[in-house]
Formats: sequence, structure tokens, C-alpha cells
Amino acid sequence: MSAPFSLRIFVADGDPDGLRVVERSNWIGKALIFPRALLPRVKQRDELGQTGVYLLLGPRDDGEGEKLYIGEGGPIRPRLESHYAQKDFWTRAVCFVGAPDVFTSPSTAAAVLLGRSANGRNEWKDAQGRPLKELQAQEATV
Repeated sequence: MSAPFSLRIFVADGDPDGLRVVERSNWIGKALIFPRALLPRVKQRDELGQTGVYLLLGPRDDGEGEKLYIGEGGPIRPRLESHYAQKDFWTRAVCFVGAPDVFTSPSTAAAVLLGRSANGRNEWKDAQGRPLKELQAQEATV
């Protein structure tokens, strides 16, 4: 049986559809949830200067459900800025960061996001399903 927990949702600008900062009891991380249009303002937040993982969500081209992109960065701010300029599909972002300097490796980020011990080099995969480990090995040979 799962243990109960509390969520604290801070509506940063007073708009429930704007930036929300979510914290869970007994967890060292935070989630930031915001619409794409707010990235120019939200990107100044300290949390986006940390290592973390993020989800970009938007409508699928066929209108059936949503498209999802999962990324990570250390820090995540430049990755979000790049996606803002180059990926048009997403309409909202969900970012997960730990306390400063908690996500010092892909494995730490994966473990926090998945809620279990994880090897980030095997868990993180690109859009073609290739694990980070394979991509890093490929980069090292170039």
C-alpha cells in the first residue's frame, strides 16, 4: 500500500493557468508547470538554472490526444529556450528539478522522476529509443 503524502501547489502569479510550483512532502524536488507563452518570463527563475528533466506537451497533429517530448539538461534553461525557438508543437511544459545540485547525474534525475533506483544512462532514451549510454558512446567516437 502506498503511503499518503501532501502536495503544495503555489500559483505564482495568481492565475491558476499560469506558472504553478508544486512540492511534495518528503521529496527534495519541485515541479514547475507553465504554458509555453510564459517561458520568456519563467526562464528567469532560479529553478531553471538547475539540472533537471522536463516534459513538453501539445496537441497531436491528428487531434487524437497529446504529443509528448521528454528532455533533460544541466541546466534545463538553455534546452527550454532552444525548444521554444525550434519546436512549435508544445503548448505547456512540466519541469522537475531537485534542490540545488541534487541532479548531478542522469541517474539521479531518473531516480527522482521514476521514484526508484535507476541507471539514467539506460533509462533516458531519444525519440528513436536509443539509450543515453549508446548516444554518449557514439559521441565519443566522433
